[in-house]
Amino acid sequence: MKRVLIFALGLVLIGSILFFVATESRGSVNYSPNDDKNTTNKGNYTLDYLKNTNNISDNNTIQNLAASKTFFLEGCNTINQSGTYYLQRDIFAGPSCFLINASNVVLNGMGHNVIGNKGFDEVGISITNIKDVVITNIGVVNYYRGIFVYNSSKIKIIKNKIISNIYGIEFNNNSFNNEVTNNDISSGTYALLFHASTDNLIAYNTISENYFTIITKSNKNTFYSNLLSRNIKPISSFFRNIKETTIEKPAGFNITMISIDQSFCKDCKIFLEINPQEKSLSYDQNGPFISGSFIPSEMGIYSIRIEIVDPYNNTEVMKYVYLVNATLKDTAYYYLRGKDPTHGQALSWGGFKADSGSLLLSRPSISETRKCFDWVQFSPDQLPEHLLGIIKEINFSMYYNMDNPGSMGVQRFSSYDNNMDKRKDIALTSQPVSESASFNIEWPINYFWEWYWLTLKIESPQGFPTFYTDSDRLSSASITYLYSDTPGIRFISNKDITFLSATMTDRDSDAAIVLDGNGITSIQIEMPDKEKRYLGIYNGISCDINEDCLMNYQSNGDMEFLLFVKGKNTLIIKQTNSSLSLR
Repeated sequence: MKRVLIFALGLVLIGSILFFVATESRGSVNYSPNDDKNTTNKGNYTLDYLKNTNNISDNNTIQNLAASKTFFLEGCNTINQSGTYYLQRDIFAGPSCFLINASNVVLNGMGHNVIGNKGFDEVGISITNIKDVVITNIGVVNYYRGIFVYNSSKIKIIKNKIISNIYGIEFNNNSFNNEVTNNDISSGTYALLFHASTDNLIAYNTISENYFTIITKSNKNTFYSNLLSRNIKPISSFFRNIKETTIEKPAGFNITMISIDQSFCKDCKIFLEINPQEKSLSYDQNGPFISGSFIPSEMGIYSIRIEIVDPYNNTEVMKYVYLVNATLKDTAYYYLRGKDPTHGQALSWGGFKADSGSLLLSRPSISETRKCFDWVQFSPDQLPEHLLGIIKEINFSMYYNMDNPGSMGVQRFSSYDNNMDKRKDIALTSQPVSESASFNIEWPINYFWEWYWLTLKIESPQGFPTFYTDSDRLSSASITYLYSDTPGIRFISNKDITFLSATMTDRDSDAAIVLDGNGITSIQIEMPDKEKRYLGIYNGISCDINEDCLMNYQSNGDMEFLLFVKGKNTLIIKQTNSSLSLR
């Protein structure tokens, strides 16, 4: 395993890109609906039908619909003939890729990806006015609409990876009796959208790290045994009365359990976990409403992990952080740049492909600009020195001109519109001028990749705001945040590994870091005492002899470990007086 970890470290250092997203484990939840609900009908499916897995057989569905003719695809196509189509390679396609206009079609991606540019109305796979189509084993990445089903029925979307699309899978205009099963839908804006479409089955999917999860106003679609994990806008709601606290000071919270159809879920089950564990955790439930609190006994970063299971075995997993005895602030200094962001942020809309730039740590050497209708926005594309904390203040200045009066401001989570959480009015100007703004905020970072969703905006309603920067006219931003160094978390390479906590009983004690998930990750840690030497103990075994742990370096209280994560794991950082050799 040490050789595996060393090889993995090489992959981390060269920045390998993974398109297919690993999913978070459901943990130990085994919830069965009550007997009196077993005949509940939502759409065309009863619980008795759904719990018999033979009724939802991917292989049978594909075999039954497979037509006699076979085709092999090397690129995007309009499919006008029934048959089975096999994709032979990855496709980097700007416009819409597959337009399916025939019934009795199987499109098998053979594990390959179709990758778009997220341009306005670009569609990875479009299915219109037909029936009996199977889409399986394909990755649909970076489209405006990943898979679009319009006025169609008996469409089976099975075992696909739908990644970083504005709309992951959309059903529109009376699309009914369709099935979406065993897909991973991640890192997009809207995971699943149903517009005037009912009597569809959505089962056994993993929906993770999206902005919105499922948008539906109908209770006539059936959702069964789906996992909704680590999404920015979960279906249920969470409120904490404080985001930062001190040892022995109670931290409260309130949760409202909501079903996928947006109704209160009084029959949902809830599982709560504090990391690190605290016996003081307590809560009361009144139907769908939960209120509780805990008292921290250590300093550092805590998290509360919430798991809500509805009567149809749909599970929603959420995590929120608290800072305890955190007193340090740091400021990340960025430059507003014209370069495209590269971590799934809002990129382009309206066909202009110009509305989104980046916040980068390096200054421009040449002239850069962004111009688009209504608004232009900028999101971090590089992470600050410390990943988890609470953003306290944002200051930025930019050179701009625009043809209508507008505003500049900040938005916690980027969206494809001119919305802002806080804004300042600015005047129209025909020549580039500089304008500054400052905003006091209280925005916690619950997952380190939430940094990428932070947005600075300028908007000119019904106009064309234009941003400028060059080596002489710098547009810049400073983001100040509160963080903990007991211990500090500087870097985590794998965003699919969930960080749960990093705490110490005092500034001179050992540190404990708790992670959850499955995979290999690099983690960089900062200890408060820069003079001491440390060793790692991973799941009770020293990293010197542990096959699942490798200390890569240690210097002045900073260290990096490469870890093989299997479920829930604990890394102890222990002080040592012995000389620790570097590897």
